[in-house]
Amino acid sequence: MLGASGLCWIPVQAQAPRALRVTGTVERAECNQQGVELWPLRPRLRFEAEIDELGRWRITGAYPLRPATEPADFETDEGGRVRMPRPTRSGAERYDQGFDGANTYVVHRSSEDSMFVDRSLKPIEPQPVDTLANIYRGNEFPFRAGAWSHLDWFVLASFGYQQRPENAGHVPSLLGRDQSNPQESDICMTDISLDADPLAHALKVRSTYRAEWPRFVEQAEFFLDPSGTPRQPIGLVIPTDASLAKLVDSRWKSLQAKSPAARVGRLTSGEPKTFYGRVYATRYRLEMTWRFSSRPVDPSMLDNLMASMELRIEHVRELADGVGRPRLPVTPISVYDYRFRRVADHSVTEFLHYWVDDGHWKSEHEFGLRVRAAFEHLQSPAMVRLGNPADSIY
Repeated sequence: MLGASGLCWIPVQAQAPRALRVTGTVERAECNQQGVELWPLRPRLRFEAEIDELGRWRITGAYPLRPATEPADFETDEGGRVRMPRPTRSGAERYDQGFDGANTYVVHRSSEDSMFVDRSLKPIEPQPVDTLANIYRGNEFPFRAGAWSHLDWFVLASFGYQQRPENAGHVPSLLGRDQSNPQESDICMTDISLDADPLAHALKVRSTYRAEWPRFVEQAEFFLDPSGTPRQPIGLVIPTDASLAKLVDSRWKSLQAKSPAARVGRLTSGEPKTFYGRVYATRYRLEMTWRFSSRPVDPSMLDNLMASMELRIEHVRELADGVGRPRLPVTPISVYDYRFRRVADHSVTEFLHYWVDDGHWKSEHEFGLRVRAAFEHLQSPAMVRLGNPADSIY
C-alpha cells in the first residue's frame, strides 16, 4: 500500500500474547492428629491449565470420588440405610474454571454412581449429575469449584490474584474439610463451600514466584492472621437470620481466641525440568496442620499434619490458539452471579441466581439482569449482627 510520500508500507498485525498449556496430576493424603494417613489409597486428579502473559487462565480437571472405608465406619441415615463416609463405586467430579481478563468463571459438575448402599452393601440407585456455575468480577479465587481444584490454581494462576490490593498477602482455603468431623472449629483448612466459617479466610500467605513469565509459585508459607481477615469477604455468607448469625459469630470468636502468627502450612517445590528452554519445578507439596495454635519445635517441620497434597507437572507446551473461556453445557444450568453482590445493613444480596440453557455466559450489562438485580436488592432481607459491629467479620 502506498503512503502519502509514495512509499510502500505494510500493516503489522499485533502479535498474540505468549501462552502455555500445562498438564499434570494432584494427589491428596489425609492424616489423623498423629500425622498418620487415614486412607490407603490416594485419589488422583488430572488437570490441564492454559495461561497467557496477559494474566488470563483456564484450568480444567477431573478426579474420582474416593473408595469406601471398612464396614465398621458405616453410618445409618434416617431411613435406616447405611451411609458411607466415602462412595462405594466409581464417580467423578469435573471442573472448568478460568479468568478471561474481566471475570472469573467456574463450572462444577459432579456425578456419583452410588453414595448410599443397603445393608447387603448393594448400591440402591445412581445419583444424578449435579452441575452449577458461578461468575465473579475480576481475577478472583475460584470459590465453589471443589477443594481439589485450588492447589493447581494457586501454583499456576494465583499471581494475578495476589496483585489485587484487596488480596495481597492473603488467600482463602486451599484444602477441603471432612464434613463428618465434628471438630470443625479446630481444623485449619475448612471447606470453602460451607460459606459460614471465617477460618477459611484468615490465612496470610508469603509466596515466592518465578522471576519471569510464567509466574508460577515456587514456595509459600501460610500463617494465621485473624486481625487481617477481610471484612465481608466473598465466599463467607452474610447472615440474614439469627441462627446463622450465631453460627458465624461463634466461629469468629473461636478464631479470635487462637494464637496469631502461627505457621499453619507450607508449599515446597522441586525436581526442576526444562520445557521449551525454560526451567520449571515439576513437583509441589502442600502441607497443612490440624490446629492454628501448633508451633513445631523444629522450624523446618510442621506439627499435627492434617492433610497434604502433591502436584506434579507432567508437560508444558506452547499454546498457539490462546486461552479459552470455561464452557457452559447446552442443557439448563444453575448460575450464581456474584457480580451483583451488594452488602448493606438494610439489605443483603449475595448473588443473582438464574438459569442458562443456551451454553452462553451472560453479560452483567444485560438490561434484564440489571433490573432483576435492583428489584431483588430492594426485597432482600437485612443483615443480622450480634454484639458490637466493630468486633464482627461482617
